[in-house]
Amino acid sequence: LRIFSPKHLKKSNVVVVQYRDEGYLVLDGLLSPEECDALRDRMSEITEQMDVPEHCRTQFSTDHDEQLKKQGNADYFITSGDKIRFFFEKGVFDDKGEFIVPKEHSLNKIGHALHAYEPLFKAVTHSPKVQVMTEPSCKQM
Repeated sequence: LRIFSPKHLKKSNVVVVQYRDEGYLVLDGLLSPEECDALRDRMSEITEQMDVPEHCRTQFSTDHDEQLKKQGNADYFITSGDKIRFFFEKGVFDDKGEFIVPKEHSLNKIGHALHAYEPLFKAVTHSPKVQVMTEPSCKQM
């Protein structure tokens, strides 16, 4: 897809249908290759530097019941809305809580405030080309 202005987003049936059906848009070219490389490099640094205590090595699941069972009453996920926290794939730790796969392959996601506290991600998130997506005419999709 091309980069669309809010005006085009509102009027483009293809984009609107994709967004409504899939819940996301792929906007090829939104970020330059250099911006993408910088974000990937920074994420590699963050991943390499992550130091996650054993009690916070939470395996993330999108299944609600499974997630509750894994976390119990732990609030690591629940209180992550304003923090940068790491969530891991299943099977990446041994029974002692040590990584059995390379760190960069262990993550399910990093949530939830990477865009708020990590300067490079914040700069991209708050750039005009991304912010235009939050304008009222885009929200009507």
